[in-house]
Amino acid sequence: MPLYRFKGIDVFGTIHRGKLHVPTEQHLADFLLSEGIIVLAVKRVYSFHFRFISDTEKVIFYRTLAQLLSAGVLLPDALEYCVLNSKSIFFQDCVYL
Repeated sequence: MPLYRFKGIDVFGTIHRGKLHVPTEQHLADFLLSEGIIVLAVKRVYSFHFRFISDTEKVIFYRTLAQLLSAGVLLPDALEYCVLNSKSIFFQDCVYL
């Protein structure tokens, strides 16, 4: 999932800053509002580090994707399922870009 950096304020006037992995900015705003924080600023952070994705992680991803597609699951749904079950945040960022 994409990584977003946010700045928000709560009802007591306390400024909150942080980063969260969420599908969209709207999901971030909804989540923070449920925590009592009003969003002031949001920026998507692209975290491309020169790291490798393990061969095991790739095999699991492609095997699961192939099984889902063979079962008739639509590609966007199959990709989302595979990404959500991936342990690598870097891999999740690569797929969502």
